Amino acid sequence: MEQFFQKDSMVRQSQLVVDWLESIAKDEIRDFSDNIEYYAKSEYWENTLHTLKLRRNQSSSGFSRPLVTELDPDAPIRQKRPLQHQ
Repeated sequence: MEQFFQKDSMVRQSQLVVDWLESIAKDEIRDFSDNIEYYAKSEYWENTLHTLKLRRNQSSSGFSRPLVTELDPDAPIRQKRPLQHQ
């Protein structure tokens, strides 16, 4: 494997890019893992669903806290928004 990297500069450059992308992903995962307990609690998902339904049926001007707008497991990370915890 080492000879393969030594012979082909494109492979070496590609590996550098992969390493860089993995380091970025690791940082994002670390940020998320600091809050994993927050996201893992099922009542937060239920509270978020309830709040989103209220917002849909009422004027959104009374709600100042931004929340996720989708209820999939990746939504808090993708949207960089929290779940409703109360």
